[in-house]
Amino acid sequence: MEKQPPETKAHYWSGDNASARDSGTSSPLDPDNVSTDSHEKPSSSSHTDNSAEFGAYFPPEIAQVAHWREHIGLSDFAIMLQQSLKGAFPKDNASQYTKAFVLLVYWEVGVPSLPIEPEIIRLRDAFTDVFNFEVEMFQIPTSRSHIMLSRKINDFVFLNDDSKDDLKIFYYGGHGKLTKSRELLFSNNLGHFGLKEETLTWSGIQSTLEKALSDVLILLDCGESGMVRFGEGHGVTELVASCSYDAKTSGFGEASFTKALVTELKSLAISKLRFTASDLWAHIYNRMQCHIPTGHSNDRYPAPVHFFITRDSDFDRSIDLTPLPPTPINRNLLAEMKFE
Repeated sequence: MEKQPPETKAHYWSGDNASARDSGTSSPLDPDNVSTDSHEKPSSSSHTDNSAEFGAYFPPEIAQVAHWREHIGLSDFAIMLQQSLKGAFPKDNASQYTKAFVLLVYWEVGVPSLPIEPEIIRLRDAFTDVFNFEVEMFQIPTSRSHIMLSRKINDFVFLNDDSKDDLKIFYYGGHGKLTKSRELLFSNNLGHFGLKEETLTWSGIQSTLEKALSDVLILLDCGESGMVRFGEGHGVTELVASCSYDAKTSGFGEASFTKALVTELKSLAISKLRFTASDLWAHIYNRMQCHIPTGHSNDRYPAPVHFFITRDSDFDRSIDLTPLPPTPINRNLLAEMKFE
């Protein structure tokens, strides 16, 4: 009996690669078959020498080849897309960070009438007990203030080798003011008491933080804290500040930004497992604008502000503030807390 030639099937180049799927063969557009080198030409041998094995092949039109060669390979594109989706829609309500470090900064000697430390301790407890972040409190000394804080900031940035998989959170609570050149200064504000006033220039500290490889969230509770200079960095750097550049804060206590910050951090951790710095700012804003201080029915809290100082070059996102494992959130305990 005469031997029959093997049956051949034509493979068509199409947008959805339907012919390739129907024939059970690989598609020319399959990521495994596309070179990551956008300038590599398809081999002509696939159209001639292998035609008996793979069947007739109908090449793409010239415009399709040009589009293919001028753009990134599908494998590279798939990797970039996967990374972007990971940032936008992380799985299993898990944090996108491996570790999170928090530095809480305030003056060693400040204005006696401002009860700063108790509120900062509550903020520390929220980050450690609810979010499982690693927290350090640092008191700015009255001697060589700028040098000592700069050293601490450098050490903070390089924690865990400044991994891009980590989150850094910097908080300052205290007095702030603008210079004539509109530079934000941190001050112990002791000049009003006849003592030597110590000041720190914020722009230098900001520059160090924004150069970190990790994402950095900056929280400022001081007057005129909304004065920000936009820079260039490696990760995302966001600022949530207690007021705009031309406003004063309502101090520390019941009306403070820090109190609202602690309340909303705990509340958001209970209500949903995933939220961002943008979400946090929105909730603080609503709380501070809706709350009327006792005995001052016509007053409102100063409106907190939110800025992106640096952005992700690949994906426009806000910093994820999802609590970290391994200690799970004790929802029963948090539910018993009163969020005023």
